[in-house]
Amino acid sequence: MFRLTQLIYYANFLANRLNEDLTMTNKKKVTVKYIAEKAGVSYATASLSLSGKGRISESTRKKVLEVASNLGYIAEDRPASNIPLMAFIDTNSHMGGFYISLIEGVIERLKEDNYAVILDICGEFGPDKIMERKKILERLYQDCDGILILSHWGVTVDEILQFLDHKIPFVVLDGGISGFERNYVTVDHYQGAFDAVEYLIKAGHRNIAHISGPKSHEHAQLRFKAYIDALERYKLPLREDYTVEGDYHKRSATAAMEKLLEVKPVPSAVFVANDNMAIIAMQVAKDKGYRIPEDISFVGFDDIQAAELSEPPLTTVRQPLYDVGREGAEMLIGLMKSGNILTEPRVLKTRLVLRESVKERR
Repeated sequence: MFRLTQLIYYANFLANRLNEDLTMTNKKKVTVKYIAEKAGVSYATASLSLSGKGRISESTRKKVLEVASNLGYIAEDRPASNIPLMAFIDTNSHMGGFYISLIEGVIERLKEDNYAVILDICGEFGPDKIMERKKILERLYQDCDGILILSHWGVTVDEILQFLDHKIPFVVLDGGISGFERNYVTVDHYQGAFDAVEYLIKAGHRNIAHISGPKSHEHAQLRFKAYIDALERYKLPLREDYTVEGDYHKRSATAAMEKLLEVKPVPSAVFVANDNMAIIAMQVAKDKGYRIPEDISFVGFDDIQAAELSEPPLTTVRQPLYDVGREGAEMLIGLMKSGNILTEPRVLKTRLVLRESVKERR
């Protein structure tokens, strides 16, 4: 599990690696990171000072410029622009590590067009903290040529109006914008979940349960709807006692699976809204004496690294998170180059990855 310090270290390593590549053609060139260290300021402060952007005090900017001059910094080698990636994610849970490949996709695509990334991990802001998230975003529109927003919880129109008003290109990653069908890249959560449940049905399962994500979460809603629609498509009954709400985290998976094991008949298969919960649910079933997949089959969603390493390896729906990051960066570059601020959303396909946690029932 990635903790806060691990995620920040790794993400900043990626961002700094990009920025060093952009400011160095050989090892003798001075990097922004080195200037920041010598000036005793953060990387972001040094970068903004050198670019002439940002709300940096005159004394700090002067100090950074003096250090850069003394070190022989070559200004022409600076990135074309610094792009903020605002990440509203909980780095104290598995979600932190979950988004690393998405961040890599962003960094590598922006690097190709000589853009640098300033990563700001703000913490998770749920539906009850929309105004707080909006205030954080309000600080940005005067200081950037474009912005990428990554949020575990869906972004609202009210939060992005400021960018529309000031004609600042923006793209939301891994989620839609409620009431605004533009400027986002996401995954087809509905179709991915439908494919998972349909696979179980075609494998002969009729008593299929679902451990959902939080009902207020956009992705959980889509996966739950797909579960219902798949049962309806194949004329299977929807049983209320076969659906249990989780919150994407391990503790909720334990309680949810224990509840499902009390239902009669015990489900022959369980579609779980994410891998993190699915792996725990499998362990709970095994601890109660059930064999996986002979007694109960499991399908997850995400395809995190642990899914392949679980016992048995977990059949799951793979999210192309690296591609989400790369496509989002591509979309933003297109907006900045064209002078437009609106573009069509992109919805990427998932893929069902078959492993050993499902057994046919005939």
